[in-house]
Amino acid sequence: MIIDSHVHISLYNDNAKSLQDAFDLFLQEMEKNDLAAAIIIPDNIEGSENIADLEKAIELIGERQNLFLLGSPQIIQRGSSELEKYFTSGILEGMKMYLLKR
Repeated sequence: MIIDSHVHISLYNDNAKSLQDAFDLFLQEMEKNDLAAAIIIPDNIEGSENIADLEKAIELIGERQNLFLLGSPQIIQRGSSELEKYFTSGILEGMKMYLLKR
């Protein structure tokens, strides 16, 4: 079983006209390369037309059982009730953390 453990849904080098098109291309690549599952990491910049943030990633992934969504630092900025909602509902499978260099 092959799992892609770090995927961002984005427009890159004019690979697609929209995030939906980019996502569709990713699904085609998954099938072509026999990927069983993938971990999607949304961008922490919200509202960009070029890379999927949390809300757009949730929308794109839908009910697919082989795609897993991680939270990024933007979810922490929303507060603990928002974080708890996404984890208890099963939307988020984990968190991407950035370590501060001291």
